[in-house]
Amino acid sequence: MSVVTNWTEVAAIAEFVAAAVLTVSAGALIASAVETGSLARKTETLGIHAQLDREMRYRPYIVATAVMHPGVRPTCWDVFLRNAGVGPALECSLAFVGDSGEIGQRRNLVLDSGERLQFTLVKTEVMPHPEGLFNPPAGLSVPGGSRNLAVVCTDVLGIHWRFLNGMTPESWRPTSDEPAPAWTAW
Repeated sequence: MSVVTNWTEVAAIAEFVAAAVLTVSAGALIASAVETGSLARKTETLGIHAQLDREMRYRPYIVATAVMHPGVRPTCWDVFLRNAGVGPALECSLAFVGDSGEIGQRRNLVLDSGERLQFTLVKTEVMPHPEGLFNPPAGLSVPGGSRNLAVVCTDVLGIHWRFLNGMTPESWRPTSDEPAPAWTAW
């Protein structure tokens, strides 16, 4: 008995098998691409968390209070500073504006993590406020009842920080594409 090969059927079967292999391969490639994308997003998220963790380890957090001595001339305030953050506050400067516009200021302090300072500020003069120092960030307003007390400093990573009484700390990185806020020049 002789077997007759139907080459048309063989070709059709070969095409079907090739199409099936391509479909499986394409599916595997798509699955691989999806998994790669997922891993890339997870890696990016981990990178952001690692950067935030590193920054938090070096971040200062200044708590400041100024109490005015009533009836004393020249005007003076007792100032209490505490670094409640984990990192040191470098190039730390404080400014306080009294009810009559008088400014008391102290500049170039260094506060280690957990360090407390207490000193008396005597008014320097009635003068314009340093540009932008007491202005809240765009879109926010200073909470009612808060006094004009501002502290600016730099952390060990070179990030500039501003602490306004009653507001969330504001930061600016020198590597940022955004222009430096006016308070960084003070």
